[in-house]
Amino acid sequence: MSGYLTTEGAALAQRTGRGIRIAVIDSGVAPDHPHVGSVGVGRALVGDDPADTADRLGHGTAVAAAIREKVPDAELIPVRVLDRQLATSARILAQAIEWAVEAGVDLVNLSLGTTNEVHIPLFEHALDRARERGVVVVSARSHAGVTWYPGGLPGAIGVLAAEQLPRHALAVVPGTLGAGCRPRPTRAPFPASPSSATCLASRSPWPTPRGSSPAPSRQAPRAATRTRSSPGSPPGRSRGGRRRVSLRARCARGLAARTPVSRLPSPVRMSSPDVMEKLVSLCKRRGFIFQSSEIYGGAGSVWDYGPLGVELKKNLKDRWWHAMVRARGDIEGLDAAILMHPRVWEASGHVAGFTDPMVDCKACKARFRADKLEDAQCPRKPSKHPGEHGDCELTEPRNFNLMFKTFMGPLEESASVVYLRPETAQGIYVNFLNVQQASRQKVPFGIAQIGKAFRNEITPGNFIFRTREFEQMEMQFFVDPDGDHMQWFEFWKGQRMAWHQSLGLQQDRLLFHQHTPQELAHYARAAFDIQFDFGGTLGFQEIEGVHHRGDFDLTRHQEYSSKRLEYVDQVSNRRYVPFVIETSVGADRTTLAVLVNGYREEAVAGEQEGRVVLGLHPSLAPIKAGVFPLTKKDGMPEFAEKLSNELRPHFPVFLDESGAIGRRYRRQDEVGTPFCLTIDQQTMTDGTVTVRDRDTLAQERIAAASAREYIAARIGHLA
Repeated sequence: MSGYLTTEGAALAQRTGRGIRIAVIDSGVAPDHPHVGSVGVGRALVGDDPADTADRLGHGTAVAAAIREKVPDAELIPVRVLDRQLATSARILAQAIEWAVEAGVDLVNLSLGTTNEVHIPLFEHALDRARERGVVVVSARSHAGVTWYPGGLPGAIGVLAAEQLPRHALAVVPGTLGAGCRPRPTRAPFPASPSSATCLASRSPWPTPRGSSPAPSRQAPRAATRTRSSPGSPPGRSRGGRRRVSLRARCARGLAARTPVSRLPSPVRMSSPDVMEKLVSLCKRRGFIFQSSEIYGGAGSVWDYGPLGVELKKNLKDRWWHAMVRARGDIEGLDAAILMHPRVWEASGHVAGFTDPMVDCKACKARFRADKLEDAQCPRKPSKHPGEHGDCELTEPRNFNLMFKTFMGPLEESASVVYLRPETAQGIYVNFLNVQQASRQKVPFGIAQIGKAFRNEITPGNFIFRTREFEQMEMQFFVDPDGDHMQWFEFWKGQRMAWHQSLGLQQDRLLFHQHTPQELAHYARAAFDIQFDFGGTLGFQEIEGVHHRGDFDLTRHQEYSSKRLEYVDQVSNRRYVPFVIETSVGADRTTLAVLVNGYREEAVAGEQEGRVVLGLHPSLAPIKAGVFPLTKKDGMPEFAEKLSNELRPHFPVFLDESGAIGRRYRRQDEVGTPFCLTIDQQTMTDGTVTVRDRDTLAQERIAAASAREYIAARIGHLA
């Protein structure tokens, strides 16, 4: 980039935006917010009331607040495009641009976008209308090499974050506005985040989600005064939690990442296809997952992992263990017992408070969670929500404890009651000092474990998404309560989101959800869920929680056990109970996310049936390579068996000699095998084999002797 557009200065401060009308196409705007003030008459393109531009997400309000801070006299026109489910479509986005143009605005700010090229004609038409009226449209251009639309089209000013520019500087190349976003240095020994090149107002340690602009909202309003372009997207709402701090003060103090205004902006939620029914069938047919005790009619919401499923899940757990334990020097491993002293669960609050409200229907005899009736379905036909049939009679809600109870020892009496653990975290807390002293770790440090947990769910379902027996991958990170505990919280948010993306989960199917005050546990200082879009009616659901638990857990166990659980800091001569930052992943839910994310049906040139593919990340695929002799003669089967035996000690392979070669390819595509090696007539003369790639269908010949190195280099190392 060449030529700074603007810097901090007195001349810039005199620009107020008077006479400029800016359309804010987003989730709506709250005009009564103190950082927004009055807004013009806008439009809602979703819902029943065109005049309802109220903001139910907070993202549009945060965008408006950022604009208002820099151009206080500009007129803001809210255009709401997100419905009550926070969903929209490319068609609605294009209509919003056209409506804003007809309304006579000068600038259009669009913080949302899509990567689907099929919608380009819609946006091109809208941009042509804007160009005819002299209206400038600004939108996110690209991120991580992926182009977004309409920001990546001619006729729009695309907004980029430009790390090479000094902070508070802007630069322009044709069609692109770049904003300087060099990160401020963090205090040692706090580690750098995985994407520390993000800019000031979105300088969080997680990657910018698709659908939100990567440009810094503090810089973009300056562009509005110089180039009549529009701001990008700030990282969240303007609510500041317990402590209210002005947006200006936050940015000046560089707290946008450490104490984010609120949740991350949700991406445009284009509906993902519902593949669950097809996936369940595939998982049983190909040996991924079976219903438990199926020959006896099955056990409710309990599942068995078959030969391929256990490999897939093990690969996932290995990848997590490597990232959290082996690749770090500040986290230790643990495998705590499932059965623990019953006082553990009294201290943790599970005995008294681990309950869900339950109601019974006297008509159909079914039971439902009282707080989830809108998500439940009555077993009778036609399908309705509980209470909607004419003869439905629901009982009063009553609390139902979710812990499985059993007895330890030969007598079934109250003194012998123990519980199957409902979570693995408590085993870490009670072993805090054991691990710390044995490993000689110093705060900050963490303890990680993978293990089974059990919850007697009232309404389990959705395949392996919600089950009564499940596996957790948890890490509790212990930090100094007088230190940078909020920075550590933000750090682990970024690390965990980056890990899920490293599994190959699509970026636009992942987002952060911040717990509302109603959702937040009484002891929690902050809590975010990483959600994945499972498609269909299930939609975005939690696969991991990142929680700032304060000192609640260790303090409670210290109280109930009468044993000190304090860390002794010999350097500062202090004793204290550490704060805890928790990351808790559902191994089964993440396995399901990987399967849903990878499932696709493709047409193949020259074939009527097409193919079903599991596009699994090669490191997760249960089978790394299929080995096929083209025919059962001329020594090909023997060569294939010899090659399989050479590869098998290093990674799982499958030798398949039956059926046409195309059918064998399809069988491996369906289980996610990334590579297939074919032994043919040429192999018998020069020792080369054909390698076929699952995703591209490209084929190349390599020496059979180098097959191991070829595949190992492409399935990747654990990271």
